[in-house]
Amino acid sequence: MVLGNKILKSKALTLMPFNGCSDLDEAQGSVLALGLIAIIERGDCMFVDKVRRAQKFGAIAAIVVDNVPGSSSENSPLFSMSGDGTDDVKIPSVFMFSVDAQKLLKALRLNPLTEITLKEVDDVNRLETEESMFYKLKVMVVEV
Repeated sequence: MVLGNKILKSKALTLMPFNGCSDLDEAQGSVLALGLIAIIERGDCMFVDKVRRAQKFGAIAAIVVDNVPGSSSENSPLFSMSGDGTDDVKIPSVFMFSVDAQKLLKALRLNPLTEITLKEVDDVNRLETEESMFYKLKVMVVEV
């Protein structure tokens, strides 16, 4: 789990089904996400259900990517991923708008062994604006 200045770093796996709204099915080509960061598409069910399923199958974190083509921090308002009954969810999760998510997904297609690093900001008051936070994330995605 990412806490304070601690860093979580791992390879990633795009979940099958990509929307993460039903249990993973190994017989249909899904792989357990044991020790990996799960990448899941937004839509069709609550964010918490997606992350809960990823956790159930061994993921150590989850990245939910937007299903709205062309969405970015520049043209879409920020919002919180939410859901009821989150006490059982122990893994960290983040949301990425589709413009940045497509860069990440492309990097993973080109090199499936790409590692992703997640770090929690320990003091949100140190961030000048929400835009500066997304700029830092964009720079990290571009560097991949």
